[in-house]
Amino acid sequence: MLRNLLLTFAATVTVCSAQVPARVQSESRDAALGYMGTANFLIGRIGRDCLSVLGRAESPQQFVQTWQTRNGKYVIAAAKYMEMRLAEVAASNGEQRRGAVQKDMMSRSQTAADDLLQSWYRSGPKDAVCRRAVEMVDTGMLDVSPSSSVFADLQALVDWAQ
Repeated sequence: MLRNLLLTFAATVTVCSAQVPARVQSESRDAALGYMGTANFLIGRIGRDCLSVLGRAESPQQFVQTWQTRNGKYVIAAAKYMEMRLAEVAASNGEQRRGAVQKDMMSRSQTAADDLLQSWYRSGPKDAVCRRAVEMVDTGMLDVSPSSSVFADLQALVDWAQ
C-alpha cells in the first residue's frame, strides 16, 4: 500500500531534484523522504478521520506523535534531509523557489496519502475501515521495519543523517 505511494512520490521528488546539487540529493534519499512524508500524512489523516469515529480519546496529534516516536530515527533523518535539500534549493534558486519546492513536495505526499485512504473508504463502511486503519497503526503494521519495501533506502538515510 505505501509502496505504491512511495513510487508516486519518489518520482515527484526526483523531478524537483534538478534544483539540488548532487552532494546532498540522491534517488535513494528521495525515495526514503517520499515514503516517510507519505506515511506521516497517512497516519495524520487516519487520526483526524478515524479516532472520533471509534471513540478514541487521544487527539490526532497525539496519535501521530506516538507513530513518530516509534519511527523516530527515520522521521528525524527525513526531516534533516528535507531541510538540507531545501537549503540548497534556496542557495541556488532563492527563497521563493525553496517555498515552491517545499509546497509541491508536501502537497504530493499529502495527495498520495489522501488517495490511499479514500480507496480504503471505498472498500467498506467507514467505521470498519477506520477500525482496521487504526489497528494497523496501533500494532505497528505501518511502522518502518525490515519488511518495508524501501527499508534499505530508509536505513541508508538514517546512516547519512548521522
